[in-house]
Amino acid sequence: IETLIKIRYDADKFVPLLLTALKADSHAIRHAAANGLLLTPTPERNVVPPLLGLLERGDSFAKEQAAYLLGRIGPSAKAAAPLLVQAIDALGEEPPVFPFSDALVQIGTPAVPALIRAVGSRKIDRIGREHWTMRCLKAIGETAVPELTKAFGDSNASIRIAAIEILKGLKSAVKAIENPLLNLARDPVPEVRAS
Repeated sequence: IETLIKIRYDADKFVPLLLTALKADSHAIRHAAANGLLLTPTPERNVVPPLLGLLERGDSFAKEQAAYLLGRIGPSAKAAAPLLVQAIDALGEEPPVFPFSDALVQIGTPAVPALIRAVGSRKIDRIGREHWTMRCLKAIGETAVPELTKAFGDSNASIRIAAIEILKGLKSAVKAIENPLLNLARDPVPEVRAS
């Protein structure tokens, strides 16, 4: 595998080999396969689609590996964001959600819309700063500000509150959101006004 990586073997033939090697018993082989997938040219075309398949249909170990690799690919793996959210939802509310949440943070700004939609499925009183969606949005940070500001106009009060709560922690964004935030002071939902 390491030799094939070095000679830049044809990606169309190499990616299926690496996906198979991800299931090997040997940690060294799995590690080499992961490195090979990350070094494949144009990963968004060659690697992301089969990893999305693993994320949807793989066993729990395969899903975790796919999430880890998709996170390492970063923003080019933006198509994975909704599937990563689904994988976390399948785990339930409280279990550790790493590496799925970590992958969302590494994907960054392109993952923000999927995270905002995930917040929208929660009741207002269940959105705490420590919820996994809130931790991900906070970790993405300043680059999430434009999407969070758009969320002020969402019809779902949970989304509006989550956007306000995340932006409270981003002090440098305050000037950019001052006017839209003032509009929320007249929101019909008391929890939104209070936030």
